[in-house]
Amino acid sequence: MNTKLLTSLLLVATLPARAQELYGIVTDTRREPLTNATVRILQNTKMIAGTITDFNGVYNLKLPDTGTYEIETTYIGYQTQRANKTVAGSKQTIANFFLAQRFESLHPYNTRQCGKKQLTNKH
Repeated sequence: MNTKLLTSLLLVATLPARAQELYGIVTDTRREPLTNATVRILQNTKMIAGTITDFNGVYNLKLPDTGTYEIETTYIGYQTQRANKTVAGSKQTIANFFLAQRFESLHPYNTRQCGKKQLTNKH
């Protein structure tokens, strides 16, 4: 009986660790989903995982292990948002993001015509 117990414990110890799941929704400040927003997972400034959101703004990532990760979310025309999230145990971890629009002023510029080109129609 002890050999069966020992064998069972060894088999469990050699099974691969279960991946941790991180998911959430990325929306704008009006709670409208942002399709194709980029979600990146960083650990010590190195990207270890990434994905884009679906039509409903939902993303889902598998992480290799438990720990604290930095999540960076970007979308064109919106401010980048970062958050630290601790993933622990075998449960799913939720991280939702609300991105604010980024307003940038364009610098005025002057144009001038340097020459004329005559266009002709040939039949």
